[in-house]
Order: sequence, then C-alpha cells, then structure tokens
Amino acid sequence: MKKLLLLLLITSGLTTYSQPAPLTVEKIMRDPKWMGTSPSNAYWTADGKYLLFSWNPEKAVSDSIYYISPSSLQPQKSNAAFRLAAIAENKIHYNSSNTVYVYATSGDIFMTNVKTGITHRITQTTDIESNPQFSFNDNKIIYTRDQNAYAWDVATGITTQLTNFQSVKAPVVNRTSNNQQEKWLHQEALENSLVLERRKEKKDLADSMLKTYVKDKTLRVVNIEGKNLSALTASHDGRFITYRLTTMAAPKNTIVPDYVTEVGFT
Repeated sequence: MKKLLLLLLITSGLTTYSQPAPLTVEKIMRDPKWMGTSPSNAYWTADGKYLLFSWNPEKAVSDSIYYISPSSLQPQKSNAAFRLAAIAENKIHYNSSNTVYVYATSGDIFMTNVKTGITHRITQTTDIESNPQFSFNDNKIIYTRDQNAYAWDVATGITTQLTNFQSVKAPVVNRTSNNQQEKWLHQEALENSLVLERRKEKKDLADSMLKTYVKDKTLRVVNIEGKNLSALTASHDGRFITYRLTTMAAPKNTIVPDYVTEVGFT
C-alpha cells in the first residue's frame, strides 16, 4: 500500500511539474517537446528501494530512466551501472514462503535471501540461462538453457538436465547394405583375416560398453521437428514439464519501398 501511495504521489507530482499551465487548445496542439512529457512505465526494484520510470524533462530525443526512493523524492537520472544492478520486481520469482527469490540477469541465474539480502550466483556460463523458478517443493531451481530445462539443487549445488528437446533428422538409409556382392566380400574378408576379426571383436566390445555407460545418462529425446519452443515451465512438485511449440508461417510481406534514404537508393 505504501508503494502504491508513493507511486501515485510521485506520478501526479512529476506530471504537474512537466506540464505548463494554464492548458489551452493551442498548447494541446503543440509538439510534446513544448508541453512536456509525463513519466511512464514505472516499476519497483525487487528490494523495494527504488521506483524507476521513463521520463524526458530535458526535451531530449528519447526518454531516459529516472528513479526516486521513499527517502528521496527528487528524481535522479540513472546510469548504465545503476540500471544493470536494478532488478525489476516483476522479473523475480519467490519460493513458497517468500523468503528467497530467483531472477535472471545478463544471461545468468541468481538467488537472493530476502532477510539477509545476500545474493548467490547459480550459473556463470557463456550460454544464456533464463526463466528461473522454484520447483521440486522449493528444493530445486528450474531454469532454461538452449531450449532445455535444467534443475539446480539448493542443498547440494548439483545441476541436472531435465529435458532433451532436439530436432531429430531422419536416419540416413544405407543403400549399399542391400548389395549382396558387397556383403559377401565383407564376410569373406573377416573370415580370411585374423587381424580384421580381432579388430572387429574389440570394436564390438567397446561399442557395447559405451552403450551401457551412455544409457544411464541419456534422456528421452523429444523431437520438436524444427518448431520454436517457448514457455518452458515445471510444476511445483517437479513431476511435469509444460511447454509451447510454435510453427512459424512462411512470410508473405508486401514490399513497400522507401524512396527517401541516406544513400539515395530505394
């Protein structure tokens, strides 16, 4: 409630400050740069310390991000470092008891303790991780990487891959396998060469051991057949994964030429 009252107070105050008075029809028809702009797109940071909003009191080409706080109502223009550190309240996800929340920023996943304010970094990779959320009864944090779901165990720190979405290609048909002559030559070579026979035995044994080892680590492949995967979400108990598959239609756009360009060509 305090946040809402402060938001309404500041918004109305900045609006009054930015608009000239009295308001006439002539002023209404003026360019926005002459009559001032109102703050918009207001949102709180996750810790509730700052209220950020878009504003353009300097009549610049575009709006900038400003911020105020409950202790300081004077708007301050933000810099890049401040915007990077300011995590929006609508970008975080709490656990069931609202004691810890997770969020994604700069392609990595973080977890913050509400009481202590201590932030723990979960991932630090060159890949982009996103959409973090609590699952497995708050014991694990689910996030998305390269269109697959991963689970980070809060107690052990172990990361487990949960899904194996792939665009599986059709198997290549070996057309030479039906050639009876080549089959006979292959079998004849094995029977007449002890070296080739032993080499084949070793290869078959190695392949058998490899298949046994990989079987324990392989997830069931879910073929998305080239579709776009999005909205990957895990249930609270971790039993189910839901997702959305989208097939992009072939674009058929009408060409609208731009006859005024910097290079002088259409």
